[in-house]
Amino acid sequence: MTEFSQLWKQEESAAAASPVTERVHLATGLLLPVWKQLPGDHVRVTRLVAEDGSSIIGREVLDIDLAKIAETFGLKGVSGPAPAELGILVLASGTPQPLASHDAMTIKRSLVGGEQRLELTGYAPERLDWYKAKGCFTEIIRYRTRLFVPVSKASTVLPNLVLD
Repeated sequence: MTEFSQLWKQEESAAAASPVTERVHLATGLLLPVWKQLPGDHVRVTRLVAEDGSSIIGREVLDIDLAKIAETFGLKGVSGPAPAELGILVLASGTPQPLASHDAMTIKRSLVGGEQRLELTGYAPERLDWYKAKGCFTEIIRYRTRLFVPVSKASTVLPNLVLD
């Protein structure tokens, strides 16, 4: 056995001993008729092969797009990302997302002072003290009060804002 083969087998054994698990959502089936109704910013087709040899092919769907796709196709029981994950997903994708709080708010990524922030829009001004008590902060920018969620604490602040 060559040195390369030995090293390859060692690496293969090490990888098999500690598998990486991740959740992937796929839209499968006859996709061509509905391709335009799927979000267009992430177009990756993936083939998964199970241990028994069966395989499935489909277009990957991001977590942040699940609720929108479910609504488009009339699917029941599909919810969007958990509030604790919402901040990370919005920062990564740049896609604004609704937040079910006392007000019909949207959480979005905003560039303020050269840094990416999580901004809440659609809040009721009379409820600002409540949002601040839950961990949000405000800044007056161009004579307008804007509401933000601290990026470092988004996973704990956002669930506190959501209605039960």
